[in-house]
Amino acid sequence: MCLTGVDYFSTLGYQPSIAFEATGLLAPLATVLLVVLTLCGALPVYRFVAGQSPHGQGSIGMLERLVRGWGGKVLVLALLGFAATDFVITKTLSSADAAKHVVSNPIWPTHHLPLELSRQQLILTMFMLIVLGAMFLKGFREVISLAVSLVAVYLALNAIIIGLSLNYIFHHPELLEQWIQAVAYGTPTDWQIREEHAPVALSRGGWLSIGVLCVLGFPK
Repeated sequence: MCLTGVDYFSTLGYQPSIAFEATGLLAPLATVLLVVLTLCGALPVYRFVAGQSPHGQGSIGMLERLVRGWGGKVLVLALLGFAATDFVITKTLSSADAAKHVVSNPIWPTHHLPLELSRQQLILTMFMLIVLGAMFLKGFREVISLAVSLVAVYLALNAIIIGLSLNYIFHHPELLEQWIQAVAYGTPTDWQIREEHAPVALSRGGWLSIGVLCVLGFPK
């Protein structure tokens, strides 16, 4: 399950900043759509695929059992090509993003290293890609163990961040009240949504406008 859904988990890691960029103060409400889609759409599919391929082959392994002959082999090879491309893009973007976070952290010894930040980020990215590639070369079982460990750490960090955030809001309730006021009685401009992204018909605000803008911003 962790290995099958790791691509989805990595996408969720980028979601908060993307949602805020697309919908501004409406980001928490727009994220509700993603939560519903995840729980009602993606999660059942991933659970079914994981149940049908307990050894980790995924949907391609399921398709291989259903389609026979040379046509099936060509189809599987084509899908493997798409999967490999997606894998390379995802792991490269994720590694580069992780390296950027590392070198931007105040704890990172920037001043003690002779290389500039861009060079440090490149070296860290390549190092993580090499380690990940070595894990796949070593064996599939090791990759699954790594995926489970990473997902466990990811979920634990999310729990810590959400817990600290809720605790901060609990001790600063005025922030929540200000946000509710800004959302309920604001306009697209007040919601930090660019005017060209907000249809003219929605410029008056209101909960209908909020719902429509959340739906329009969801594809982003």
